[in-house]
This record gives sequence, structure tokens and C-alpha cells, in this order.
Amino acid sequence: MPKYEVDLSFKYGFSVDDLNNRLRSNPRYIFVSHTATKKKDTIYKWTHKMYAGTVKLCKEKGKFWVIVRTPSRNQLLGAFVSWLFNNAEDLIYWTEVYEIDW
Repeated sequence: MPKYEVDLSFKYGFSVDDLNNRLRSNPRYIFVSHTATKKKDTIYKWTHKMYAGTVKLCKEKGKFWVIVRTPSRNQLLGAFVSWLFNNAEDLIYWTEVYEIDW
């Protein structure tokens, strides 16, 4: 199963909590947010209504990143990045995507 890391840099005054609140503010969005409790660095876990896999929003020592784990041939990654650019462009300053080997 491919895994990707998406590094996020937020505009001044915004954080991963604002990103999650944006998602929860509109029930028509295609992602569903769940509060994660298994790992200390994972704050939120998102799932997609159509594609299998998880999007984990993480934070540690002021650094924010996202782990996308999907069996859906990168469709979940594409849906997540597209959602960011279409719905949260006022929160995000910079984004970078990496494929990671585990």
C-alpha cells in the first residue's frame, strides 16, 4: 500500500486545528474527520467517502505534516491535495508531497 507524506506550512495565525475546523464546517465536503487517539503525534484522522485509506494530520514541535495511506492508486492523495487547494487556500502557505517507503 503506497504511503505519502504531505508537508504543510500554514499562513501566520493558522494551524492544523483550523484546517480540521474548515472540514467540519461543511457537511458537503467529501472527507470525514475523526479525532485520533492512538498516536501522540496524530491529531486528526480523515477518511474519504469514496476512496479507501486514511489521511492522518500530524503535529510535533511546531511541524505539521500529513500521512496519506491508500490502496486506491493515488486517488486519495489527489483528492486530498485538490481539497486543500480548492477549500483551504487561505490557510495554507506551502505544500510539498513525498512518497515514503516504510
